[in-house]
Amino acid sequence: MSGQPLLCAPCQEDRPGRRRTHLIDEDFVWQTMSCQAHDLADAYTAGRWLPYEDEHRWALGLARAHWTRTALEAALRDPNPYLRAGRLVRVVEPLPRILAIVPHGDRSLRPVQALLDTLATRSTRS
Repeated sequence: MSGQPLLCAPCQEDRPGRRRTHLIDEDFVWQTMSCQAHDLADAYTAGRWLPYEDEHRWALGLARAHWTRTALEAALRDPNPYLRAGRLVRVVEPLPRILAIVPHGDRSLRPVQALLDTLATRSTRS
């Protein structure tokens, strides 16, 4: 036993550092981000979370954008107080760090992409 924490198969396969034999800091950041994205998506679907209108617009823009570390860092500098006060920004904040080691479209980004896609889809219907 190497002292390495045991991960479930999906976590082991989807973590950003999956090409390494040991866990890296970004794996732990990713795990928290993924859980928050799933929780927020569930809360939204169940009607327990209603995002601000500004969060909907921001999600729409992010869902359609090509994610790079620089682009997401710029998006996170948005001074909009409603965006800053919302829950969505806390889920998106770790993305630049994750994108420092994985490319756009990597499977480790799927939970956040799914959340943004759900919000964006509902935004375009309204």
